[in-house]
Amino acid sequence: MFKGKFMISNRVYMYCCEDLSLIENYDKAINDNVEIWRCHHRLEIQDNGKIIYTSKQLEEMNLYYNRPASELIFMTLKEHNKLHGKYVPEEVKRKRVNSMRGKSPSAEHRLHLSQALKGRKMSDKEKERHQKHWENQRGKRLSEEIKQKISETHKVIVTDEFRKRISERFKGVPKSEETKKKMSESAKKNMASLEVREQRSVQIKNSKSYQEAMAKRKGEKFWNNGVICVRSIECPEGFVFGKLPFSNEHRENISKVTKGRKFWNNGVINVKVLECPGEGWFPGRTEEYRKKLSESRKGRAPTKGSTGMHWYNNGVDNVLTYECPEGFNSGRLKR
Repeated sequence: MFKGKFMISNRVYMYCCEDLSLIENYDKAINDNVEIWRCHHRLEIQDNGKIIYTSKQLEEMNLYYNRPASELIFMTLKEHNKLHGKYVPEEVKRKRVNSMRGKSPSAEHRLHLSQALKGRKMSDKEKERHQKHWENQRGKRLSEEIKQKISETHKVIVTDEFRKRISERFKGVPKSEETKKKMSESAKKNMASLEVREQRSVQIKNSKSYQEAMAKRKGEKFWNNGVICVRSIECPEGFVFGKLPFSNEHRENISKVTKGRKFWNNGVINVKVLECPGEGWFPGRTEEYRKKLSESRKGRAPTKGSTGMHWYNNGVDNVLTYECPEGFNSGRLKR
């Protein structure tokens, strides 16, 4: 393949054992500075499109390299592609585009496109076209049919592997305050629905990453050194068993969130909300949950609970304990 006199490929000299000027259309090819020309083997495909030998067969028969000029011909790239069935006229391209318009590609086709475009950067023209498209779509409302199609499409594409790749890609990338606010509002809106909460919970528990994480954590316990809290199977040096106690501020925040909330169940799931979610919900937790809780506590030493404990204060903080700490007085401070 070459374009002009000074772009003759070394492969052309490998094909021909004679002077290149003896090859048909040599003068046209050497003087053309617009079209790209290729050197074609006449034995490979005739003018009528009939295949005589493939390039591999010609190589096996030692008829591919060092051939006389009479067996070769220079052709434009368009003519060469057309001869090999690679050329597609503009009219055919338009018909193909029109026939596919409005149809969504299959999951297999999307996968092939993804693999083909992996690592490829968009040209300036493509970027401009994409920008114009999204500017035209801005402010337009999607129909319920299109929303459903988008939802079904994402159900096929968004796999655990895909989520993992996205997570690794954005790991360590700082988020703007606006993005954080949008994520918070979206999460609150989604978690407001009990059905969504249950679906999300089941989805997380059934995910491969969650099961692997739980398998790694099996047998681990909480330990603290008075400053930090860690999880491990064995006690690290300088640590004691248990979590760090919550600060007063943390306790107040928990109290604000949980104040007035009660457990309700519909026989399948448990929720802790301020009011009854609706018909078919009963106060308390499910029987299945109570049985699991009972089995998990079997064999444990009974705890004292708050029986015999009293409130004490030092003028700033309140503590509930069995004996009066040093510097504390009996009673509880009013908030």
